Amino acid sequence: MSKTYFWVATLHTNTPHGPRVTSDKGLVTPGLTTGQTRAELYTTVLNAVCERHGLSIADSAVTFWSLEPNDV
Repeated sequence: MSKTYFWVATLHTNTPHGPRVTSDKGLVTPGLTTGQTRAELYTTVLNAVCERHGLSIADSAVTFWSLEPNDV
């Protein structure tokens, strides 16, 4: 069974209306997503955050990223 991880990400984006800060969080389980390595999970999660919030990854800067085991 794969371990589940809790992630938190914050992105800063310049929009036509000015700067925007977006934070999001969630759970991801390697093997159940397209990413297997930490780098692939990072890309998978950031693409999902951008899609969910209508952002462009090319126009965003990641200012915080955390990926930790979702253990007690």
